[in-house]
Amino acid sequence: MVPLAMALAGRGHDVRWALAAEACPRVEAAGFGTFPAGMSVAERGAVFSRLYGDAMSLPPEQRPDFMFPAFFGQACPPKMLDDLLPVIENWRPALIVNEAAELAGPPAASLAGFRT
Repeated sequence: MVPLAMALAGRGHDVRWALAAEACPRVEAAGFGTFPAGMSVAERGAVFSRLYGDAMSLPPEQRPDFMFPAFFGQACPPKMLDDLLPVIENWRPALIVNEAAELAGPPAASLAGFRT
């Protein structure tokens, strides 16, 4: 994501990141604005342990097929979506980009009226 962000910023775009609060200082040190959003690393770990702790008993090759849709598709998006909607409303970005495991971006963009 950093090369894309740098390319967009290099063309004069105001690039900002929405990410866990504890990651904001690192992204800010790279020169980008941030919005604390979504669960913290500790919250993600607690949610994973509570809801999907038994996934670690699966054979390693089966874990991604279980974990991705369950954890990244169901457990993580609600908090991120709740945090993204006011950011989008107040900032009104021209473009919303999300990485592959952050699945709240597309519905947030759609709810805010962006074409996806």
